[in-house]
Amino acid sequence: MNFIKICLAVLFLTGAVSGAAAETHDVARMDPGKGTDFYGFISKAKAKDMEKFIARLGKVTLSDELKETASRADRPFTVVVLGYTYCPDMLIVAPFIESVRMANPNMITVRYYIRNDGYAELLKRQTGIDRTPAIFLAEPDGRLLEGRFYSKFPRIVQRLIDSSASSEESNSHIGDHRAGVYDDDVQSDLAELLRFGVPELEGLR
Repeated sequence: MNFIKICLAVLFLTGAVSGAAAETHDVARMDPGKGTDFYGFISKAKAKDMEKFIARLGKVTLSDELKETASRADRPFTVVVLGYTYCPDMLIVAPFIESVRMANPNMITVRYYIRNDGYAELLKRQTGIDRTPAIFLAEPDGRLLEGRFYSKFPRIVQRLIDSSASSEESNSHIGDHRAGVYDDDVQSDLAELLRFGVPELEGLR
């Protein structure tokens, strides 16, 4: 009986170790060579959308919280941004991300990727849902941090949408977001993403 118990224990531990090893090595990646910078991304947009991105970049001002968080990064990492050039939600968040890069260009690189169906599985795995814009933190070689992301709306807007009593009410909240009403909340969520993500990059070494 003791021999059987020992065998079962060994099998359990072997399975646990194998599972842990698989989890450790099964890291999602985004090829840095396939991404582009902010201007490369918007160059793929229609002229009217490109003008909107440039105009908004000229108007946004980083909050003290987000600027300070970006400036504290003391080792290189990449912000991965996935979405469409014509997306009004991308128009809201992308200029903030470019401003974050400019706040600490020696440490922060940003790579933009045009969304296509090939990214559906990655999005579901990393965020639990297939939607964009999605923003991740990554090592310079493209390894994504698990569980750290920004997805489409700031959390306060998502909560308002989820609690809406009608589609009209939900659309009203989305309209406010796209009008810049929740820009402070966007910046707060991005600051949290960077604040929690930067120390965790050490764990990927």
